[in-house]
Amino acid sequence: MYDVVTNILDNARVELPGVTDAMVSIGLFNALDEFCRRSDANRFNVQVPLTEGVQEYYITFPDTVVIRIFEIIHPNMDTQGAWYDPDDGKLTLPRAPDVNEAMEPVNINMSFAPKVGVTDIAEVMPELIWHRFYNTLIDGVISKCAAQIAKPWTHERKATYHGKRFRNGTMQAKAMAQVGFAPDSAGWRYPTWTR
Repeated sequence: MYDVVTNILDNARVELPGVTDAMVSIGLFNALDEFCRRSDANRFNVQVPLTEGVQEYYITFPDTVVIRIFEIIHPNMDTQGAWYDPDDGKLTLPRAPDVNEAMEPVNINMSFAPKVGVTDIAEVMPELIWHRFYNTLIDGVISKCAAQIAKPWTHERKATYHGKRFRNGTMQAKAMAQVGFAPDSAGWRYPTWTR
């Protein structure tokens, strides 16, 4: 996975001669953060084991920030009204589970982004993001770096061009995430009568 991140950064260095490593790293973080917040392509499920009689649980995600909670579900318990507070990491269930309900974990479907100040951004994000959205992230890094004001590598046309490609790729990722990354789900096809 490290090679993919290095390749993304190297692509930005080739497109923007003179750009410093620090600025490329900032561009990568900003592009990845925007990608995660707009696309929700980094969804994952967290299973929280339950304890009989306990209504509140603390869950922490080091190096990440929870963006959205899509659902909180349990196979044997009504979780309507359950709440996860990302600020303090507290999951509050509508009521404490009984002995039978505590046998199954609660599933939380959520999306996340890297936390500001993460030292190894490659390890925080799942490989799916780096590999599947490789070109989109390259466009994001180039657009973020080329748009920096009054730098030797500032390039308005590249910032505009790669920014449009980045936003289009982000929206495609969002469409794919909404249908669970099913094959050909985000694709458009000509109607059969035109073939």
